Amino acid sequence: MDVMLGGDSLKWNTLILLKVQEFARFLIGKSDKFDLKSPAPVLERSDSKELRERILSLSPSEARSGQEHGSLPEEARPRPQTIQNLRKGC
Repeated sequence: MDVMLGGDSLKWNTLILLKVQEFARFLIGKSDKFDLKSPAPVLERSDSKELRERILSLSPSEARSGQEHGSLPEEARPRPQTIQNLRKGC
């Protein structure tokens, strides 16, 4: 999702970086102003009401049970030999 700032279309990570730099200039006295209100985010939901209700109806143990495997797809999960190689410094 992009955001408009001064006529430019930026990704959110770029906007955050620019705002941190602006805040740093403000803190060290190189700038007299710091505007965190602009641009105002426009947030859109990507989930459905049914999904939200399903998540809210989970018991704590049901909610935790999904964390064992993580949210990475199978092909993106680190393999044991890769972790061992990292420990050896390979």
